[in-house]
Amino acid sequence: MPGPGRHALPWSTIMFLTLVVGLPAHAGELRHPLADTAADLRASVEDGYRTLRLDGGAVISEVGRPELPVRRLEFVVPAGQRVSGAALEGTRVVRVGDGTNLRVTEPWISGEGKPSIAAMPARIADEVWPAEEAVIVADQFGHGARIVTIEVRPVRVHPEGALMMAEGGQLV
Repeated sequence: MPGPGRHALPWSTIMFLTLVVGLPAHAGELRHPLADTAADLRASVEDGYRTLRLDGGAVISEVGRPELPVRRLEFVVPAGQRVSGAALEGTRVVRVGDGTNLRVTEPWISGEGKPSIAAMPARIADEVWPAEEAVIVADQFGHGARIVTIEVRPVRVHPEGALMMAEGGQLV
């Protein structure tokens, strides 16, 4: 029985996902098509700062960095297989704006666990941020299956301040 905040997947769903999603396309390599485009990016202004989101997505919340949209994908990995890395392939990179006045993640300051969104300049480094387009953020077991979570980071800030988005392609 699942605890608070946990969701149980029926065994039949786990088996279906293992067969459909978890099977490698060829020679031990998992491939998953990606469909996000610049048209899926939602921009708004909150407390004077621009925010960017993908429907059904999450955000990177690294202190001192802009909150950029990400897509987290979960895969059931067949027994005997392992995921050693993640990358994007076949994407089209387009400019989706500039990195000025983006909402930035600040340290937790409240005893109630609420982050502050007060003014704090975004750090635009000498290289593209986030550095990786796709990363493994969790590798765990659940319901007798191995589940790997990969975070796809399609929107990145370039040193000159341009916001670039990788559209389409596939996760490998």
